[in-house]
Amino acid sequence: MLKVSFVRARYPSVWEPTNLMYVSAFIKNKYKGNLEVQILDGFFDSDEQILNKISGSDYVGFSGTTPQVPHIKKLSKLVKKEYPSMKTIAGGYGPSLQPFTFLNDSTIDYLIVGEGEQSMLDILNGVTTEKLVSNKPIMDIDSIPNPDRDSIDLNRY
Repeated sequence: MLKVSFVRARYPSVWEPTNLMYVSAFIKNKYKGNLEVQILDGFFDSDEQILNKISGSDYVGFSGTTPQVPHIKKLSKLVKKEYPSMKTIAGGYGPSLQPFTFLNDSTIDYLIVGEGEQSMLDILNGVTTEKLVSNKPIMDIDSIPNPDRDSIDLNRY
């Protein structure tokens, strides 16, 4: 079974990480094989808790806006130190707007620029081998499943 952990970088927010919930629902719906997904939130979970909770993951995807980029970079370094073979992915508005901040970062294996649903699926299915992954937005919005609310603790929000 493939295990994927998504982490929203630390930021004061009362809203659930909807972007990661959409990506999670999409890959759960389209991935060919057994898949386990969890979504963690740096607002609630400490770096140590995140490191413990992602244990056993094959992939960890970090998401955030521009102010969250430093925390994404910090987390990726911690993950690679603790779990050197775990594949790391950066995405979201911040990494998409600052791709050169991540392209030369050896602690990031993949950088998703733009919409993450199809790009994440391509990474998991081994379709892409390049570090920079970008796809055209999915134009048929009805083909995207509802956000994956089963992978978060809704009581937090």
